[in-house]
Amino acid sequence: KKPVIIVQGRYDLICPPKSAFLLAKNMSNCELNIIENSGHSASEPLIKRNLLKAIDKIYYKIKKKWLVIYFILSKIEHPAIASLPLSK
Repeated sequence: KKPVIIVQGRYDLICPPKSAFLLAKNMSNCELNIIENSGHSASEPLIKRNLLKAIDKIYYKIKKKWLVIYFILSKIEHPAIASLPLSK
C-alpha cells in the first residue's frame, strides 16, 4: 500500500474538510491532517509547511522500505539478482 497524507485547511470553502474526512475514512493507509487557521491555498504558510512535512514523511517511509528490500537482495546469491545494479 502506498502511504497517503491529506493536508486539509479547516476553512477551505472549495474542498470542504468533510470531503477529506470521508476520503480518509475509506482509505486504510491514509493520514488526515486538518490545518487550523487555513483555507484552500497551498501557498498559505501553515498549509505549505504541512505539505512539506507530508512529502518528507512519505519519502522516508518509501526510502526505508526500499532500503530493507535492497539489504535483502544484496544478501541473495542468484544470477537474476547479480545482474541488478546493487552496490555491495
